[in-house]
Amino acid sequence: MQTATLVIFSGVVTRTLPSFMVVRVEFWTPECFDYPHVLPHTKAFYDKYAKDGLVVVGVHTPEYDEEHDPAALQSAIHRYQITWPVAVDDDYRIWNAYGDRLWPTFYLIDQNGHVM
Repeated sequence: MQTATLVIFSGVVTRTLPSFMVVRVEFWTPECFDYPHVLPHTKAFYDKYAKDGLVVVGVHTPEYDEEHDPAALQSAIHRYQITWPVAVDDDYRIWNAYGDRLWPTFYLIDQNGHVM
């Protein structure tokens, strides 16, 4: 599995997630009109299944130039009360690997690494 830079509130780390977890990959950007509407569903999904091994990883792929600002991203993470790690995808490497085309988009990856 590839690694990515993850913003966790006040620090930055690089991490590879264990392969036994179910992962919800969530592509988002703070200025996306729809994101505030789907965020409560993501939080409820996480609250319900985290005890069973679900991990949520946000992928911030900026749509607009101003969304490349790390301080603005951290502000959005705090404003939306995001408690899961967020990968910074400024170069669209993760976005392109998934063939993504819109925000927000969600993928589930099962314990065997299959994208569902």
